[in-house]
Amino acid sequence: MNKVFDIVRDRLIEMLDGDIIPWEKNWFSKDFQNFTSKHSYRGMNTWFCAFHNEKHGFNSSSFLSFKQTRDLGGTVKKGEHGLSIFYFKLMQKKSNPDEVFPMWKWSTVFNIEQTNLPADLAEIPKNLDIIHDDVIEGYSGGPVVKYSENYNPCYNSSLDEVHMPLLTQFKDTASAQATLFHELAHSTGHDSRLERDLKGGFGSKQYVKEELTAEITAAYLLQKFGYPVHYENRTAYIQSWKRNLVDTPEIFLGAASKAEKAADWIIERHIPAAKENVS
Repeated sequence: MNKVFDIVRDRLIEMLDGDIIPWEKNWFSKDFQNFTSKHSYRGMNTWFCAFHNEKHGFNSSSFLSFKQTRDLGGTVKKGEHGLSIFYFKLMQKKSNPDEVFPMWKWSTVFNIEQTNLPADLAEIPKNLDIIHDDVIEGYSGGPVVKYSENYNPCYNSSLDEVHMPLLTQFKDTASAQATLFHELAHSTGHDSRLERDLKGGFGSKQYVKEELTAEITAAYLLQKFGYPVHYENRTAYIQSWKRNLVDTPEIFLGAASKAEKAADWIIERHIPAAKENVS
């Protein structure tokens, strides 16, 4: 199995064994970045940076490699262990050097507090001045959302419609929002938007990957709008994702970044209007 998949699987199982559901945590509110390049880490790398900090008690959101530390005149403190960051690298085909293909790679970075360099504790503030009630209206070019007491929540890609029960049928507002965000997340995969494969049959690898993407997208949106992220029957929920990690760890590698793109697709459609009210 690909070494990258092994590392991702082991890291996520460590989180789940510690009763941590990474997409439940409000970790995306920090801008984890490379201290030297100022490149912001995205997707699953955000989880890993946050978990690394929480596990070891670090406050800084800045990371850098051993070489970058040395180039700045610093050193990594003795006994410190780094963190694997994952990225795509275009590789040339041996049979045809003119053709390239993407390959998952990883590099090791350290929180700046693991070095003798001065820690940069500054964080980039996130725009939280977005009104959740405007999500559907502000989702330009989004699906039609229909409500009925006879509907089960779902997204119909052929009709490009989200079907929702009446809001009064949910136990609370947070539950209604979580369900709506989950279905809106599926809608971003439509061919007219982000073009994800929405045709996977129940239980297939593609179905599981899309469900995970929608779960994480909904969690991002709930956190951004100030709602708690809560899962019924938490133990069973964790165990089900652990089984998927053992069987198909590769689906987790891209799900977080796909979810961020899905959330951005929905939110960025109405950020300009919200920004007009920010002093």
